[in-house]
Amino acid sequence: SKDLKEIPDLSNSTNLEELDLSSCSGLLELTDSIGKTTNLKRLKLAGCSLLKKLPSTIGDATNLQVLELFHCESLEELPESIGKLTNLKVLELMRCYILVTLPNSIKTPKLPVLSMSECEDLQAFPTYINLEDCTQLKMFPEISTNVKELNLRNTAIENVPSSICSWSCLFRLDMSGCRNLKEFPNVPVSIVELDLSKTEIKEVPSWIENLVNLRTLTMVGCDMLDIISPNISKLKNLEDLELTTGGVSGDTASFYAFVEFSDRHDWTLESDFQVHYILPICLPKMAISLRFWSYDFETIPDCINCLPGLSELDVSGCRNLVSLPQLPGSLLSLDAKNCETLERINGSFQNPEICLNFANCINLNQEARKLIQTSACEYAILPGAEVPAHFTHQ
Repeated sequence: SKDLKEIPDLSNSTNLEELDLSSCSGLLELTDSIGKTTNLKRLKLAGCSLLKKLPSTIGDATNLQVLELFHCESLEELPESIGKLTNLKVLELMRCYILVTLPNSIKTPKLPVLSMSECEDLQAFPTYINLEDCTQLKMFPEISTNVKELNLRNTAIENVPSSICSWSCLFRLDMSGCRNLKEFPNVPVSIVELDLSKTEIKEVPSWIENLVNLRTLTMVGCDMLDIISPNISKLKNLEDLELTTGGVSGDTASFYAFVEFSDRHDWTLESDFQVHYILPICLPKMAISLRFWSYDFETIPDCINCLPGLSELDVSGCRNLVSLPQLPGSLLSLDAKNCETLERINGSFQNPEICLNFANCINLNQEARKLIQTSACEYAILPGAEVPAHFTHQ
Protein backbone atom coordinates (compact mmCIF):
# COMPACT_ATOMS: atom_id res chain seq x y z
CA SER A 1 0.00 0.00 0.00
CA LYS A 2 1.24 3.48 -0.85
CA ASP A 3 -0.31 4.85 2.34
CA LEU A 4 1.46 2.47 4.73
CA LYS A 5 4.02 4.47 6.72
CA GLU A 6 4.84 2.01 9.47
CA ILE A 7 4.23 -1.58 10.37
CA PRO A 8 3.03 -2.98 13.70
CA ASP A 9 5.19 -4.54 16.37
CA LEU A 10 6.47 -7.97 15.33
CA SER A 11 7.72 -9.14 18.71
CA ASN A 12 5.24 -12.03 18.78
CA SER A 13 5.69 -12.98 15.12
CA THR A 14 8.32 -15.61 15.78
CA ASN A 15 6.80 -18.03 13.24
CA LEU A 16 6.69 -15.50 10.40
CA GLU A 17 8.65 -16.79 7.37
CA GLU A 18 7.91 -14.15 4.72
CA LEU A 19 7.17 -10.44 4.97
CA ASP A 20 6.29 -8.73 1.68
CA LEU A 21 6.21 -4.92 1.83
CA SER A 22 6.98 -4.38 -1.85
CA SER A 23 5.81 -1.06 -3.32
CA CYS A 24 4.94 0.40 0.08
CA SER A 25 6.26 3.71 -1.20
CA GLY A 26 5.14 5.59 1.92
CA LEU A 27 6.98 3.35 4.37
CA LEU A 28 9.42 5.49 6.35
CA GLU A 29 11.00 2.93 8.64
CA LEU A 30 11.09 -0.70 9.60
CA THR A 31 10.24 -1.60 13.17
CA ASP A 32 13.08 -2.52 15.54
CA SER A 33 11.11 -5.63 16.44
CA ILE A 34 12.09 -7.13 13.08
CA GLY A 35 14.89 -8.81 14.99
CA LYS A 36 12.32 -10.90 16.88
CA THR A 37 11.24 -12.65 13.69
CA THR A 38 13.76 -15.42 14.17
CA ASN A 39 12.17 -17.69 11.52
CA LEU A 40 11.88 -14.99 8.85
CA LYS A 41 13.39 -16.23 5.58
CA ARG A 42 12.26 -13.67 3.00
CA LEU A 43 11.96 -9.91 3.52
CA LYS A 44 10.75 -7.97 0.46
CA LEU A 45 11.09 -4.20 0.56
CA ALA A 46 11.38 -3.49 -3.17
CA GLY A 47 9.95 -0.11 -4.13
CA CYS A 48 9.95 1.31 -0.59
CA SER A 49 11.20 4.55 -2.03
CA LEU A 50 11.16 6.59 1.22
CA LEU A 51 12.99 4.01 3.34
CA LYS A 52 16.34 5.53 4.37
CA LYS A 53 17.83 2.81 6.55
CA LEU A 54 17.28 -0.55 8.19
CA PRO A 55 17.31 -1.00 11.97
CA SER A 56 20.42 -2.60 13.46
CA THR A 57 18.18 -5.34 14.89
CA ILE A 58 17.89 -6.78 11.37
CA GLY A 59 21.03 -8.73 12.23
CA ASP A 60 19.05 -10.76 14.80
CA ALA A 61 16.83 -12.26 12.09
CA THR A 62 19.52 -14.84 11.54
CA ASN A 63 17.46 -17.22 9.35
CA LEU A 64 16.90 -14.55 6.70
CA GLN A 65 17.80 -15.89 3.25
CA VAL A 66 16.40 -13.26 0.86
CA LEU A 67 16.52 -9.49 1.38
CA GLU A 68 15.06 -7.45 -1.47
CA LEU A 69 15.76 -3.72 -1.44
CA PHE A 70 15.25 -3.16 -5.17
CA HIS A 71 14.47 0.47 -6.03
CA CYS A 72 14.80 1.74 -2.45
CA GLU A 73 16.01 5.01 -3.91
CA SER A 74 16.28 6.80 -0.53
CA LEU A 75 18.33 4.05 1.13
CA GLU A 76 21.50 5.71 2.44
CA GLU A 77 23.25 2.88 4.25
CA LEU A 78 23.11 -0.68 5.51
CA PRO A 79 23.79 -1.47 9.17
CA GLU A 80 26.99 -3.31 10.17
CA SER A 81 24.77 -5.92 11.83
CA ILE A 82 23.81 -7.21 8.39
CA GLY A 83 27.02 -9.19 8.54
CA LYS A 84 25.36 -11.42 11.15
CA LEU A 85 22.96 -12.75 8.51
CA THR A 86 25.08 -15.80 7.77
CA ASN A 87 22.24 -17.61 5.97
CA LEU A 88 21.61 -14.77 3.52
CA LYS A 89 21.61 -16.02 -0.08
CA VAL A 90 20.17 -13.08 -2.01
CA LEU A 91 20.78 -9.38 -1.39
CA GLU A 92 19.05 -7.24 -3.99
CA LEU A 93 20.18 -3.59 -4.05
CA MET A 94 19.51 -2.64 -7.66
CA ARG A 95 18.66 1.05 -8.16
CA CYS A 96 19.52 2.08 -4.61
CA TYR A 97 20.71 5.29 -6.16
CA ILE A 98 22.27 7.04 -3.13
CA LEU A 99 23.84 4.01 -1.45
CA VAL A 100 27.54 4.88 -1.22
CA THR A 101 29.19 1.82 0.28
CA LEU A 102 28.62 -1.61 1.79
CA PRO A 103 29.46 -2.31 5.44
CA ASN A 104 32.71 -4.16 6.08
CA SER A 105 30.81 -6.90 7.90
CA ILE A 106 29.33 -8.32 4.69
CA LYS A 107 31.09 -11.52 3.62
CA THR A 108 30.47 -11.03 -0.09
CA PRO A 109 31.93 -14.32 -1.38
CA LYS A 110 29.56 -16.25 0.95
CA LEU A 111 26.61 -14.42 -0.63
CA PRO A 112 25.60 -16.30 -3.82
CA VAL A 113 23.55 -13.39 -5.25
CA LEU A 114 24.47 -9.75 -4.71
CA SER A 115 22.81 -7.40 -7.17
CA MET A 116 23.93 -3.76 -7.20
CA SER A 117 23.34 -2.53 -10.72
CA GLU A 118 22.48 1.15 -11.15
CA CYS A 119 23.71 2.04 -7.66
CA GLU A 120 24.98 5.27 -9.13
CA ASP A 121 26.61 6.69 -5.98
CA LEU A 122 28.33 3.48 -4.94
CA GLN A 123 31.98 4.35 -4.38
CA ALA A 124 33.46 1.32 -2.69
CA PHE A 125 33.03 -2.26 -1.65
CA PRO A 126 34.13 -3.13 1.88
CA THR A 127 37.83 -2.38 2.32
CA TYR A 128 38.14 -5.11 4.94
CA ILE A 129 36.87 -8.57 4.05
CA ASN A 130 36.94 -11.30 6.70
CA LEU A 131 36.45 -14.90 5.57
CA GLU A 132 38.22 -16.52 8.49
CA ASP A 133 37.20 -20.13 9.17
CA CYS A 134 35.26 -20.50 5.91
CA THR A 135 36.76 -23.96 5.85
CA GLN A 136 35.03 -25.13 2.65
CA LEU A 137 36.20 -22.15 0.58
CA LYS A 138 38.61 -23.61 -2.00
CA MET A 139 38.59 -20.95 -4.72
CA PHE A 140 40.09 -17.52 -4.19
CA PRO A 141 37.12 -15.13 -3.80
CA GLU A 142 36.04 -12.83 -6.61
CA ILE A 143 35.98 -9.52 -4.80
CA SER A 144 36.74 -5.88 -5.37
CA THR A 145 40.36 -5.24 -6.28
CA ASN A 146 40.21 -2.13 -4.06
CA VAL A 147 40.13 -4.21 -0.89
CA LYS A 148 42.69 -3.10 1.72
CA GLU A 149 42.59 -5.96 4.21
CA LEU A 150 41.76 -9.57 3.40
CA ASN A 151 41.45 -12.31 6.03
CA LEU A 152 41.40 -15.83 4.53
CA ARG A 153 42.63 -17.56 7.66
CA ASN A 154 41.81 -21.30 7.91
CA THR A 155 40.19 -21.55 4.47
CA ALA A 156 40.78 -24.40 2.00
CA ILE A 157 42.16 -22.15 -0.75
CA GLU A 158 44.75 -23.90 -2.91
CA ASN A 159 45.92 -21.16 -5.27
CA VAL A 160 46.14 -17.38 -5.33
CA PRO A 161 45.58 -15.88 -8.80
CA SER A 162 48.49 -13.97 -10.28
CA SER A 163 46.16 -11.01 -10.85
CA ILE A 164 46.35 -10.21 -7.12
CA CYS A 165 49.68 -8.50 -7.85
CA SER A 166 47.70 -5.60 -9.35
CA TRP A 167 45.59 -5.02 -6.21
CA SER A 168 47.33 -1.79 -5.39
CA CYS A 169 45.30 -1.04 -2.24
CA LEU A 170 45.93 -4.34 -0.45
CA PHE A 171 48.22 -3.87 2.53
CA ARG A 172 47.27 -6.76 4.84
CA LEU A 173 46.73 -10.40 3.85
CA ASP A 174 46.21 -13.24 6.33
CA MET A 175 46.29 -16.74 4.86
CA SER A 176 47.48 -18.50 7.99
CA GLY A 177 46.09 -22.00 8.38
CA CYS A 178 45.53 -22.42 4.62
CA ARG A 179 46.95 -25.94 4.60
CA ASN A 180 46.35 -26.42 0.87
CA LEU A 181 48.51 -23.43 -0.09
CA LYS A 182 51.85 -24.63 -1.46
CA GLU A 183 53.27 -21.59 -3.27
CA PHE A 184 54.18 -18.15 -1.96
CA PRO A 185 51.35 -15.85 -3.19
CA ASN A 186 52.23 -13.23 -5.78
CA VAL A 187 51.14 -10.34 -3.59
CA PRO A 188 51.27 -6.68 -4.71
CA VAL A 189 54.10 -4.32 -3.77
CA SER A 190 51.62 -2.45 -1.56
CA ILE A 191 51.58 -5.30 0.97
CA VAL A 192 52.70 -4.32 4.47
CA GLU A 193 51.66 -7.30 6.61
CA LEU A 194 51.65 -10.88 5.34
CA ASP A 195 50.79 -13.95 7.45
CA LEU A 196 51.39 -17.33 5.82
CA SER A 197 51.69 -19.40 8.98
CA LYS A 198 50.74 -23.08 8.92
CA THR A 199 50.72 -23.34 5.15
CA GLU A 200 52.54 -25.90 2.98
CA ILE A 201 54.74 -23.28 1.28
CA LYS A 202 58.21 -24.66 0.54
CA GLU A 203 60.09 -21.56 -0.60
CA VAL A 204 60.39 -17.84 -0.01
CA PRO A 205 61.09 -16.75 -3.63
CA SER A 206 63.76 -14.41 -4.92
CA TRP A 207 61.19 -11.85 -6.10
CA ILE A 208 60.38 -11.07 -2.48
CA GLU A 209 62.84 -8.19 -2.83
CA ASN A 210 60.11 -6.41 -4.82
CA LEU A 211 57.91 -6.12 -1.71
CA VAL A 212 59.49 -2.83 -0.72
CA ASN A 213 56.69 -1.90 1.72
CA LEU A 214 56.66 -5.19 3.61
CA ARG A 215 57.10 -4.71 7.36
CA THR A 216 55.89 -8.00 8.80
CA LEU A 217 56.29 -11.49 7.35
CA THR A 218 54.98 -14.29 9.55
CA MET A 219 55.55 -17.91 8.57
CA VAL A 220 55.14 -19.89 11.78
CA GLY A 221 54.58 -23.66 11.69
CA CYS A 222 55.41 -23.98 7.97
CA ASP A 223 56.70 -27.54 8.18
CA MET A 224 57.57 -27.77 4.46
CA LEU A 225 59.57 -24.53 4.34
CA ASP A 226 63.22 -25.19 3.50
CA ILE A 227 64.37 -22.55 0.98
CA ILE A 228 64.74 -18.88 1.89
CA SER A 229 65.98 -16.46 -0.76
CA PRO A 230 68.86 -14.22 0.35
CA ASN A 231 66.97 -11.36 -1.30
CA ILE A 232 64.89 -11.16 1.86
CA SER A 233 67.78 -9.20 3.39
CA LYS A 234 67.16 -6.41 0.86
CA LEU A 235 63.80 -5.46 2.36
CA LYS A 236 64.63 -2.12 3.95
CA ASN A 237 61.23 -1.64 5.60
CA LEU A 238 61.07 -5.11 7.14
CA GLU A 239 60.66 -4.97 10.92
CA ASP A 240 59.40 -8.40 12.01
CA LEU A 241 60.36 -11.71 10.42
CA GLU A 242 59.19 -15.07 11.78
CA LEU A 243 60.32 -18.25 10.01
CA THR A 244 59.65 -21.48 11.87
CA THR A 245 58.84 -25.00 10.75
CA GLY A 246 56.96 -26.05 13.86
CA GLY A 247 54.66 -24.92 16.65
CA VAL A 248 53.18 -21.50 17.23
CA SER A 249 54.77 -18.10 17.51
CA GLY A 250 57.12 -17.85 20.47
CA ASP A 251 56.98 -21.56 21.36
CA THR A 252 59.44 -23.27 19.04
CA ALA A 253 61.86 -20.58 17.92
CA SER A 254 65.42 -21.63 18.70
CA PHE A 255 66.65 -18.05 18.65
CA TYR A 256 65.67 -14.41 18.45
CA ALA A 257 67.80 -11.69 16.94
CA PHE A 258 67.18 -7.98 17.37
CA VAL A 259 69.07 -5.73 14.97
CA GLU A 260 69.49 -1.98 14.86
CA PHE A 261 70.56 0.08 11.86
CA SER A 262 71.62 3.64 11.26
CA ASP A 263 69.56 4.15 8.11
CA ARG A 264 66.43 1.97 8.44
CA HIS A 265 63.89 0.42 10.82
CA ASP A 266 65.03 -1.87 13.60
CA TRP A 267 64.51 -5.52 12.75
CA THR A 268 63.56 -8.68 14.65
CA LEU A 269 64.10 -12.26 13.49
CA GLU A 270 62.51 -15.28 15.17
CA SER A 271 63.37 -18.70 13.77
CA ASP A 272 63.95 -22.38 14.48
CA PHE A 273 66.16 -22.86 11.41
CA GLN A 274 69.82 -23.56 12.07
CA VAL A 275 71.28 -20.18 12.87
CA HIS A 276 74.38 -20.80 10.73
CA TYR A 277 72.03 -21.24 7.74
CA ILE A 278 69.33 -18.66 8.28
CA LEU A 279 71.24 -15.72 9.72
CA PRO A 280 73.66 -15.18 6.79
CA ILE A 281 70.64 -15.27 4.46
CA CYS A 282 68.41 -12.84 6.34
CA LEU A 283 70.77 -10.49 8.14
CA PRO A 284 71.31 -7.17 6.33
CA LYS A 285 74.97 -6.18 6.07
CA MET A 286 74.43 -2.68 7.48
CA ALA A 287 73.64 -3.79 11.04
CA ILE A 288 75.28 -1.70 13.76
CA SER A 289 73.81 -3.43 16.81
CA LEU A 290 72.93 -7.08 17.31
CA ARG A 291 71.30 -8.82 20.26
CA PHE A 292 70.71 -12.56 20.53
CA TRP A 293 68.43 -14.64 22.73
CA SER A 294 68.74 -18.42 22.57
CA TYR A 295 68.98 -21.51 24.72
CA ASP A 296 70.46 -23.50 21.82
CA PHE A 297 73.47 -21.39 20.84
CA GLU A 298 76.84 -22.85 21.77
CA THR A 299 78.66 -20.29 19.68
CA ILE A 300 77.88 -17.18 17.66
CA PRO A 301 77.66 -17.67 13.86
CA ASP A 302 80.76 -16.62 11.93
CA CYS A 303 78.67 -14.49 9.58
CA ILE A 304 78.78 -11.58 12.04
CA ASN A 305 82.31 -10.98 10.73
CA CYS A 306 80.65 -9.91 7.48
CA LEU A 307 79.02 -6.95 9.24
CA PRO A 308 81.56 -4.19 8.65
CA GLY A 309 79.72 -1.61 10.74
CA LEU A 310 78.80 -3.75 13.75
CA SER A 311 79.63 -1.80 16.90
CA GLU A 312 77.49 -3.52 19.55
CA LEU A 313 76.99 -7.23 20.27
CA ASP A 314 74.81 -8.46 23.13
CA VAL A 315 74.82 -12.23 23.79
CA SER A 316 73.67 -12.04 27.41
CA GLY A 317 70.45 -13.87 26.44
CA CYS A 318 72.38 -16.93 25.19
CA ARG A 319 72.42 -18.98 28.36
CA ASN A 320 74.10 -22.10 26.86
CA LEU A 321 76.88 -20.27 25.05
CA VAL A 322 80.20 -22.17 25.23
CA SER A 323 82.53 -20.20 22.97
CA LEU A 324 82.91 -16.92 21.09
CA PRO A 325 84.42 -16.77 17.58
CA GLN A 326 86.68 -14.06 16.24
CA LEU A 327 84.59 -10.88 16.41
CA PRO A 328 84.59 -7.91 14.02
CA GLY A 329 87.28 -5.29 14.56
CA SER A 330 84.61 -2.58 14.45
CA LEU A 331 83.06 -3.80 17.72
CA LEU A 332 82.89 -1.20 20.50
CA SER A 333 80.74 -3.11 23.00
CA LEU A 334 80.44 -6.78 23.91
CA ASP A 335 77.92 -7.80 26.57
CA ALA A 336 78.17 -11.43 27.66
CA LYS A 337 77.05 -11.06 31.27
CA ASN A 338 75.42 -14.07 32.92
CA CYS A 339 76.65 -16.47 30.24
CA GLU A 340 77.61 -18.97 32.93
CA THR A 341 78.42 -21.74 30.44
CA LEU A 342 80.86 -19.64 28.41
CA GLU A 343 84.32 -21.24 28.45
CA ARG A 344 86.37 -20.13 25.44
CA ILE A 345 87.15 -17.05 23.39
CA ASN A 346 88.52 -18.08 19.99
CA GLY A 347 90.07 -14.86 18.82
CA SER A 348 91.17 -11.47 20.06
CA PHE A 349 89.70 -8.01 20.66
CA GLN A 350 91.09 -5.72 18.00
CA ASN A 351 89.58 -2.36 18.97
CA PRO A 352 91.26 -0.62 21.92
CA GLU A 353 88.03 1.34 22.55
CA ILE A 354 85.93 -1.77 23.11
CA CYS A 355 83.94 -2.24 26.35
CA LEU A 356 83.78 -5.83 27.63
CA ASN A 357 81.25 -7.23 30.07
CA PHE A 358 81.84 -10.81 31.25
CA ALA A 359 80.16 -10.47 34.65
CA ASN A 360 79.14 -13.83 36.11
CA CYS A 361 80.81 -15.80 33.31
CA ILE A 362 82.10 -18.16 36.00
CA ASN A 363 83.31 -20.95 33.69
CA LEU A 364 85.72 -18.93 31.56
CA ASN A 365 88.96 -20.88 31.16
CA GLN A 366 92.34 -19.41 32.00
CA GLU A 367 93.19 -18.57 28.41
CA ALA A 368 90.00 -16.55 28.02
CA ARG A 369 90.53 -14.74 31.31
CA LYS A 370 94.09 -13.88 30.37
CA LEU A 371 92.96 -12.59 26.97
CA ILE A 372 90.42 -10.28 28.60
CA GLN A 373 92.88 -9.05 31.21
CA THR A 374 95.63 -8.30 28.71
CA SER A 375 93.54 -6.83 25.89
CA ALA A 376 93.61 -3.10 25.25
CA CYS A 377 90.06 -1.92 25.91
CA GLU A 378 88.03 0.95 27.33
CA TYR A 379 87.05 -1.23 30.29
CA ALA A 380 86.45 -4.90 31.13
CA ILE A 381 84.08 -6.45 33.69
CA LEU A 382 85.34 -9.83 34.84
CA PRO A 383 83.79 -12.63 36.90
CA GLY A 384 85.06 -13.15 40.44
CA ALA A 385 85.43 -11.25 43.68
CA GLU A 386 89.15 -10.37 43.54
CA VAL A 387 91.16 -7.93 41.44
CA PRO A 388 93.94 -9.75 39.48
CA ALA A 389 97.37 -9.32 41.12
CA HIS A 390 98.95 -7.77 38.03
CA PHE A 391 96.42 -4.87 38.01
CA THR A 392 98.32 -1.77 39.17
CA HIS A 393 95.26 -0.06 40.65
CA GLN A 394 94.16 -2.31 43.52
